[in-house]
Amino acid sequence: MLRQAWSEVRRHPGRFISTMLAIAISVAFLAGSSVLVATEAQAQGKAANLAIAKADLVVSAKDEPVPGLAAVIARVPGVGIVNPVAASSEVVTNGAVSQLLQLFVPPPEPLRWSKLVDGRWPTGADDIALSSAVARSLNVGIGQSIRVAGRDTKLTVVGLTDEPAGMFVKTGYTSMARLSQDGWTEDSAVEWAISLVPGANLDQVLDALNAELATAAPKAKAESAQVVRDRQASRVAGDMDAFNVVLWVGAAASVVVGMITIANTFTITLAQRRRQIGLLRAVGASAAQVRTRFLAEAALLGVIGSLIGTLAGIGIAVGITAWSTALYWGLALPWPRMALAFGIGVLVAVVAAIVPVMRGTKVAPVEALQPELSVDERKRAGVVRAVICGLLFVAGLGLAAFSVSRSDPNALIYAIGAATLISLGVLFGGSLFVPGLLRLLGRGVRRFGTVPLLAANNTERNPRRATATATALMLAVGLVVTMQVTTASLRASVLGELEVRFPVDLQVAWRDGDGNPTTVPADVRQQLAAVSGVTDTVELSAGLAQLGQNDGRQVTLLGAAPKVPSVVGVPVAVDDQRVLVPPSMAKELPANLEVKGSSGSVKLQVVGSKVVADGQAMVSAANLTKITKAAPAAVVWLSVPDRSQALSVLVGVNEAAGDQNRVTGSLVEASAYESVMNLLVAITTGLLGVAVVIALIGVSNTLGLSVLERTRESGLLRALGLQATSLRAMLTIEALEVAVIGVLVGTVAGAGFGWLAIAALGRASGIDEISYAIDGPQTLGMLAIAVLAAALASYLPGRRAAKTAPTEALAEL
Repeated sequence: MLRQAWSEVRRHPGRFISTMLAIAISVAFLAGSSVLVATEAQAQGKAANLAIAKADLVVSAKDEPVPGLAAVIARVPGVGIVNPVAASSEVVTNGAVSQLLQLFVPPPEPLRWSKLVDGRWPTGADDIALSSAVARSLNVGIGQSIRVAGRDTKLTVVGLTDEPAGMFVKTGYTSMARLSQDGWTEDSAVEWAISLVPGANLDQVLDALNAELATAAPKAKAESAQVVRDRQASRVAGDMDAFNVVLWVGAAASVVVGMITIANTFTITLAQRRRQIGLLRAVGASAAQVRTRFLAEAALLGVIGSLIGTLAGIGIAVGITAWSTALYWGLALPWPRMALAFGIGVLVAVVAAIVPVMRGTKVAPVEALQPELSVDERKRAGVVRAVICGLLFVAGLGLAAFSVSRSDPNALIYAIGAATLISLGVLFGGSLFVPGLLRLLGRGVRRFGTVPLLAANNTERNPRRATATATALMLAVGLVVTMQVTTASLRASVLGELEVRFPVDLQVAWRDGDGNPTTVPADVRQQLAAVSGVTDTVELSAGLAQLGQNDGRQVTLLGAAPKVPSVVGVPVAVDDQRVLVPPSMAKELPANLEVKGSSGSVKLQVVGSKVVADGQAMVSAANLTKITKAAPAAVVWLSVPDRSQALSVLVGVNEAAGDQNRVTGSLVEASAYESVMNLLVAITTGLLGVAVVIALIGVSNTLGLSVLERTRESGLLRALGLQATSLRAMLTIEALEVAVIGVLVGTVAGAGFGWLAIAALGRASGIDEISYAIDGPQTLGMLAIAVLAAALASYLPGRRAAKTAPTEALAEL
């Protein structure tokens, strides 16, 4: 059977190329994501253990330095070099650009993990070496200076190394002389990297070292450096497993679309090979033997496609990790997951082919030898299909209404169930409405001339084939739009929540030596407003006040200013009857209390608000004047809408303020949340874009097989005078009709499912302020690409049909 299957695939590759591509893309997604996550995890694990990257053994004192520990380690036989792990972190800046660096003292050569590509290692207190990537980001080179943020200290770049600038760890190198200025000595070390003398047995030295430490330094312990590195890599890999699950869930969408494409392909190819099936049955082959032969073809296609996909996935992962710099630490190949991806590809090919093969081989030999498809192959879905799909759809709508009607922790689960039921009803009921939509669209298309008329007729002639292709595209587009709407809405909701939870990006507060608010100097206010990334500022008068009588809390009382809402980005209403306090404080205070200051007191209603930070309260400007006499402009709030440069802005504000203790705010934390959401949107779009590619392959495949199926028809049209360009245009219009139906239905369904998901999420979390958002440019761009790609997909089939001579086409049986 395999020999016959291979012969069929080899002689007619055009029939099977799209099936192999669909399998290959799905498997490439699965295998590539596994390799990508494993390589990134390995890189982060190694980057987190740079100081022991080349060590044989590691001694850890568990954050409790042991004086004289180096001498204890060195006297153990077999121990070669004993090096204290000396490291610190520092924010360095050059102009408006800042970087947080992990600084190491370069170890002796056997323990050194990086290489110099230019210059030398630092020796003086003002020397620093940088990885080449960090130097490029800071725009500095050998001999140039950078500054330590918040200080006047300048460091001269004396060397560049070959390390990449990782996503989480950016490295630099300092000298022991500089660390000594901050009081660091060898006895301050809590971790030691050890290399053994040549020929020493690691296990023996490890046992001897631990025996020595048990007596001389009981709190210290020696371990194999490889064990420590592997432990950290496993911890990082475990943290990234959730990311791998997300990728595989996204890949599942591609697999489902691929299955539809494969099933559609086998349906068409078996329809083309009806006469071959009839001949096999006529010469004595049983239906089971014929089915086995075709399933063997599917399995062979699965093996070839999975092999191509596995290799392609590895190649894609290599390219991405090279771009992200993780490949510097080596490529990780998780063979169990790659083998699973390979097996899924083969299984998908076989499972997707079962129903078409079973249906295509049921016909009797005499019926199969007839050139026309049977009535059963052409008729619409029956009453049973309509009833089942209708029940699924109605049940889905009912569950959807239930999921958004009340607050429930399980609302999102109900919404997913509802979306699944509705999707099944729509997908399996495609034959009930897609032909009607095609006829409706065809009415408009036919008005544009003879060629569009022929295209509309051809599309409607075989509704089963058009429905299957439109359904695959419908599913892919629906998934993309659903995830884009959900992530865009979630992003908008999270960013809106960030504005409410962290309304003040940065705050600079000025106090005198006694802790009393004092006026922010005019030059500092100008410097703060001039920091790159700061778009607006507001000055607030402030004084000390007491909330309540006698044992009331002392707070810094701020006076509201008209510009406050524009700077914090949320409405802030402070009238003469209210005092705003932090929400946690509002829960502990009475509903009304006296706010007392140096000039008098006012009884006000307590309102919780995240606009004010711990230790602060806000009243109207008029009330501040009554409570605190001559309150100085002691506080400046700064608005930083673009959080991507949070670290650089924070450094600039700290330097303008002159003391980082004066600067508070939520900019960095809000920036981290926003970065995660932006990454989620990008990953989701990339993941589900693959599903659209597979669906478009199905469109191309449908057209290609349609050309083969209609060879004599095309030849007759050419013989009657239809030009080659008109024939290509006819196929393009057919592709566009199917694509437009799939895109429109998928978009409507996706927008609805996206709303359902975000509404249910709000009910599940108890958040009423959930924003419904659509990333218009991104969604429209994806849909335009889908329609354009469908048009391009018709090029090769149209070219093949146009190049076939009319006499040659009419001669085919």
